[in-house]
Amino acid sequence: MHNLHFLVVNGKTGTDAMSAAESFVQDWGGENNWRTCFAAISAKGKVVVSEEHGLLDEYGSLAKINKAFRALTPRSQYREAFERVKAGEPKDTFDWFMASEFCREQYEVENRPPQFNVLKHSYNDGCYDEFGVTQFNNNPKLPRWVVLMDMHS
Repeated sequence: MHNLHFLVVNGKTGTDAMSAAESFVQDWGGENNWRTCFAAISAKGKVVVSEEHGLLDEYGSLAKINKAFRALTPRSQYREAFERVKAGEPKDTFDWFMASEFCREQYEVENRPPQFNVLKHSYNDGCYDEFGVTQFNNNPKLPRWVVLMDMHS
């Protein structure tokens, strides 16, 4: 499964930021998991592309990323499973899992800041195989970059 995860890191350049992001997640996953850093966007809006990717059209600016996080709602299949469990009519045990995922996603949505800012806020922090934002601002003397990473699990 593919998920886009944004890592906010510090670096002199977009290339430095992508390298830093790779090092932060180097131990993530197992042999069937891989990732691709395909772009970095500076706090000033400069875009550095390391690899062309279709998601750049949808998430190629800080404004587009912030808009996407403000519009998030739990996935419909999770909501449907939750409604079945709530009604006492789960199809199978997987419905219980999906209902719990609905609750987790709903919690994330309800606790997200109303004016989400990818440079300041987290979402599904550290859950790299989920659509989210993880902050790694380890050197405030360097510019901040949002690294777009395609995670495969």
